[in-house]
Amino acid sequence: MLKKLFDKINSHKEEQTLELLFKWFGKTVYLAAYGILKDHYLAEEITQDTFVAAYQNMDQLQDVNKIQAWLVRIAINKSYDLLKNRKRIVALEHVSVAGTCKTPESELINQEQQKEIQLAIEELAPKYQEIIFLKYYTEMTTKQIAQATEIPEGTVKSRLRKAHSLIARLLNKSSQTGGEVSGPKK
Repeated sequence: MLKKLFDKINSHKEEQTLELLFKWFGKTVYLAAYGILKDHYLAEEITQDTFVAAYQNMDQLQDVNKIQAWLVRIAINKSYDLLKNRKRIVALEHVSVAGTCKTPESELINQEQQKEIQLAIEELAPKYQEIIFLKYYTEMTTKQIAQATEIPEGTVKSRLRKAHSLIARLLNKSSQTGGEVSGPKK
């Protein structure tokens, strides 16, 4: 089905096909942009720009099976370009913490844990933040992340392990000092 859609895009560049692509991949592209920009309006703008650029450059997509990674890569590049132009800092806004208890006490604990994890992630270097975001926010596989970031899958796995290790170290340091997470970005 994706192959037929790809052929239709390349041969006719029909708006309906673009709308279908947006329907399928729009949320993932938006989340990729939002994870970098931390601004809903800018993420929406980048999402639109991404699909316009994809539409205009569809002939450059060599493997239809990598369309999601290709779209995410466009969004990431456009987001970083925007940040460079605005000289803003990359940071993640939210991180989910597993837990299904619904008591007020557990909700408060969950919120505090999320805050601590968020602070730890913000201390990571951007290359680790990006991998963490793509893995847990957009729920991409390591293979999809490798395609989207144009780095080897082994490097993605390595960065993911390193990011987990750094987050654990920062959280451990925070719990021992009883204060906020802080540490140098590497």
